[in-house]
Amino acid sequence: MVEFRRVLAMVCVVMASLTSIALIIISFTQISNNTTTPGGSYLDSIGSSGDPCASAEIYKSHLPFRARFQEDPDFLFCTWPGANSASRIVQGFLGIVLGIFIFIVLLKKGTRIFKLIAVIGCGLCVIWTFGNLINDGAATNNGRTWCDGRMSGAILTPPDIKITCDSGPYIGSCILDLWAAICWLATGLILVAEFCSCCKGKAAKPQP
Repeated sequence: MVEFRRVLAMVCVVMASLTSIALIIISFTQISNNTTTPGGSYLDSIGSSGDPCASAEIYKSHLPFRARFQEDPDFLFCTWPGANSASRIVQGFLGIVLGIFIFIVLLKKGTRIFKLIAVIGCGLCVIWTFGNLINDGAATNNGRTWCDGRMSGAILTPPDIKITCDSGPYIGSCILDLWAAICWLATGLILVAEFCSCCKGKAAKPQP
């Protein structure tokens, strides 16, 4: 039973680490904005200079969103607020480090103190990834709702231009947030059982 639990914990921590890597990759691929398309559609800077996604308040307050105008082949999009991407990337790197640490602890059958550190680390990752899920989900819903409402407050030329919204990539990031949280939670619960088993084993040892 103990060996099975240890193997199961290893599987969970590998999945959590791979999800952390996926989150880092996706976060970096979703950093750049696209405010022009070959078809000529554009996001007006509304009196601001530079990238409208970063300088125009109307867009900054509705990140992230993706929209296709008329029959343009490409989407115009403004990606995540910087804090969302940074939180995901930092958590991803720390998740990889924690995953390696836990794997070594399980492989070497580390002491109770190391197992306790691993449990605490898993708990922090669960809280962090659920926090990312809440923030990313709220931002995605905010951007999609605004886009579906024909970008209220933005300048559209012509005013009745056809708009197609698609938040697929951002929803994908939210799903990865959720999966990462589940993996860390599962790993943490198994490690708690392992830690308790270790404590009971020590307590049951006959004193010389």
